[in-house]
Amino acid sequence: MKTKPPTEPPVPDPSISKPQRSFAQEVLTLMGGRFFIVAIGFLSTVIISRQLGPEGKGILVALLVFPTLFVSLAEMGIRQATVHHLGQKQYADVDIAGMAYYFLLCFSGLGVVLCALLYWRLDNPNFTLPMIGLGLLYIPLFLTVSYSSGILLGKESIAQFNQVQCLRIFLRLIFLVLLVWLAQAYVVGAIAALILSLAVNFVYTLWLASRHVPLRIRFNAQIAREMLSLGVVYALALFMININYKIDVVLLERLSSATEIGQYNTGVVITELIWQLPAALGVVVFSRSANVDNNKADRRAFTHKIAQLLRITLAVSIGVAIVLAAIAPFLIPFLYGEAFRPSVRVLQLLMPGVVILTIFKVLNMDLAGKGRPEVSLAIFAPAAVLNIGLNWVWIPRYGANGAAIASTVSYAISAIVFMFAYAKINQITIWQLLKYQRSDFSLLSELAIKLKNKLKNKLK
Repeated sequence: MKTKPPTEPPVPDPSISKPQRSFAQEVLTLMGGRFFIVAIGFLSTVIISRQLGPEGKGILVALLVFPTLFVSLAEMGIRQATVHHLGQKQYADVDIAGMAYYFLLCFSGLGVVLCALLYWRLDNPNFTLPMIGLGLLYIPLFLTVSYSSGILLGKESIAQFNQVQCLRIFLRLIFLVLLVWLAQAYVVGAIAALILSLAVNFVYTLWLASRHVPLRIRFNAQIAREMLSLGVVYALALFMININYKIDVVLLERLSSATEIGQYNTGVVITELIWQLPAALGVVVFSRSANVDNNKADRRAFTHKIAQLLRITLAVSIGVAIVLAAIAPFLIPFLYGEAFRPSVRVLQLLMPGVVILTIFKVLNMDLAGKGRPEVSLAIFAPAAVLNIGLNWVWIPRYGANGAAIASTVSYAISAIVFMFAYAKINQITIWQLLKYQRSDFSLLSELAIKLKNKLKNKLK
């Protein structure tokens, strides 16, 4: 039997027991947070680029790519599995959370050991012992924040999840100013700024999660099997997606120079601004999808809501992409310096793939919330192989531009294949997914009205 009586009832904080907010309200909350994150994150990248230069930034990016990849694997999909199980309400919340933190101890330790062995094997002379030590701390700190955020999403506390993201990026900026700009601590200071911001977030997310569920480490064999059976697929899917995002940096580290990595990363950071809208929508979609009733009518209505969001997101993304591509030749040298002018071409080559991948960004969060991560795994595993092959051939010939072209090809193919898979699974045609309707922008109108009312209330 799957269903068990709760071994210990959750003790939610009465202060957070609120009526469920509308989809538009939650998107508006996250978009406000995303705007803040983009603005502060932009300042952070300018400080890093100006103070470290292309070479120093390249060393920083190359160092952090390995713990970032290990985190995506060491997460083992537990955050997503936690959201799914909390939404399904088959077990007591305290048992689900306790199992998540049990996994946290196991997987963070394993991730640190494996990443340390990889650093030792690479023996990169640019990586000093303090840099490596700080890089390894990233794994347990980030995993704790991630697992705790899973509890917040599972309880549909979108506003609190948003607070966590905003706090981390704001603190990182403060520490960058202190350690990199004022103290001139160079690459070590930039890594330390990231770790210190995560350390504060570590404490804050644990406190927020404890307001929803008592935090106790406990083992439950049945829940462990179910979370791992779902979580492992989530983890492998996320790992393959991240391989597609990060493998270019790994291969540039082997086949090119730190300077070229720094220039490439600057182009990547700016193009990924396009993903801020689908990222905000995706968090709400994933949380809501996990909690949608299983009857056919509700699921079908939700699928059509996702199709509407996809069309809006694509329209906005194309508009933003055109503007960014047009102003990049002036924006990048102005913000980052003439040393980063090669990033302009990287940005322009990446832009088509990044825009097309917004299709995946929106649709995937629906399938993931429904417990179907195997779809993205089946598509992105071969896409990763293609990406590696193209990077291996084109980086020696074209450098950072070759990596950008490889990413665009991989992104475009995987997103289009995923769209067809989504349509088949949800019994909706590609025409229904992509055909614009007059009602599509009703959500934007609702958001605009709510934003206007929110600003009006604040000004009173």
